[in-house]
Amino acid sequence: MSWRTCDIARSLKRMKERKGADKEVRQGQAALGKGGSRAAAGAAKSRTGPRGGTTTLTDSGMVKKNLWIPWDIAEGLRQKAFDERRSEADIIREGLERLLDGK
Repeated sequence: MSWRTCDIARSLKRMKERKGADKEVRQGQAALGKGGSRAAAGAAKSRTGPRGGTTTLTDSGMVKKNLWIPWDIAEGLRQKAFDERRSEADIIREGLERLLDGK
């Protein structure tokens, strides 16, 4: 869950605690969408993939992938991201680009 999604969820909780906030809560839930993410609120598009399945893309052309990696690699990735003040996803994308470009 992204920090923005968490922020919206916290705001919704606070609004529910206030009396008469039903309209604001409904608007916030619509912004989150059913899946609890902003992508579900209309920012994502579905396209047919090469095998006939659907692939969901954000407006920026990003696709969500889940990746299972060994513990030691995950720790190395976490430490490198911390040391370089970058996101783990950014480091993974850079590594994949290098691999696919043959560098």
